[in-house]
Amino acid sequence: MDLLKDIPTLCTLVSGNYMRPDNVIISSSLANNFIQCNTIPADQPARTNHIPITMHLNVRLKAQTDPPWPNFKGTDWKEFRKELESKFKNLRKGEAILTEIKFL
Repeated sequence: MDLLKDIPTLCTLVSGNYMRPDNVIISSSLANNFIQCNTIPADQPARTNHIPITMHLNVRLKAQTDPPWPNFKGTDWKEFRKELESKFKNLRKGEAILTEIKFL
């Protein structure tokens, strides 16, 4: 339970009594990132019983590091073929290219 006890989550329309029928539970994977949980009675929408609940979590995004991806559309194919041909000229006939480093 992440919302502290005695904090109401509902105000009945008929009597105006504050109650706490709702529980706020957080998953174990987010528990270490939990900062605060509270209600905002002033922002309660008209003609509703429930009081809005806010939860503050510390969720930092990790920078995604994708490996470089070849841009085939931006390739100068004439230059590419010329470079490839020069690499093949250095190979002996029937010699296998077993590694990328050997190819480069």
